[in-house]
Amino acid sequence: KALERGSIAEPMALQVGLPSVDALFDGFCPGDWILLAGRPSTGKTALAIQIALKTAQQVNVLVCSAEMRHTAVWRRALSHVTQLSAWQLSKLREKDYAPVSHGLAQLGNLRLWLDDTPSVSDMHVLSVARRVQMQHGLGLLVIDYLQLWHAASRFENRSYELGAITRGLKQIARTLDVPVLTLAALSRAAANERPTMAHIRECGTAEYDADVILLMHRDVQAQKDLQPGAPSPAEMIIDKQRNGATGSIPLLYFGEHYRFESQALS
Repeated sequence: KALERGSIAEPMALQVGLPSVDALFDGFCPGDWILLAGRPSTGKTALAIQIALKTAQQVNVLVCSAEMRHTAVWRRALSHVTQLSAWQLSKLREKDYAPVSHGLAQLGNLRLWLDDTPSVSDMHVLSVARRVQMQHGLGLLVIDYLQLWHAASRFENRSYELGAITRGLKQIARTLDVPVLTLAALSRAAANERPTMAHIRECGTAEYDADVILLMHRDVQAQKDLQPGAPSPAEMIIDKQRNGATGSIPLLYFGEHYRFESQALS
């Protein structure tokens, strides 16, 4: 009989795959609801896909994307594993055939499922996730993204509706006993200052319901002044970790390849 969480033997947590992050972050634990938030173009979707690709080498992963079609997600995934830009993938040269072939083989071996239903609800996601779990087993659920969700019931305002949605997501994590990584948008105020959980757009309840809150911070304007292919400095802020430490972790973002790497500390 499997030991329940909270007993002496904890289930193995899933790691992010970035050494500097994994040194501070306790990982994705079964039953936890994790919120990954950021302003547009800060790389939150790229990081979520990177985590999904890494995790799908070990366990079954379901990605529910209400923002992008499955073809766009796979293109980003292929760019990540081949380190070829979207432009290079659209204009393949003979020397690119080998890495693309190898990249497609890598993706084909992953235990990864995608659902790109545009109008998502907790009942739809729970149904799809249960089906994957029953047929194959499920180790991680990724949802992109919170503010595109709509509740089945009517509410007085959007804030109340999102409050019901965050409680539903927490319940999904507990019901399925898998970590649920949900992306979210930050308010405009976070564009000009270092973000905190208070900047999560339209949804004050998220900071109470989430077990972990990760915030992505990057100077998008400074990216435009970099040489093509040069990495952009980024920061992951662990603003809440119910059973672990909080803090800031420097990263490098290679935007052309939708890839994050740990930044060496001086």
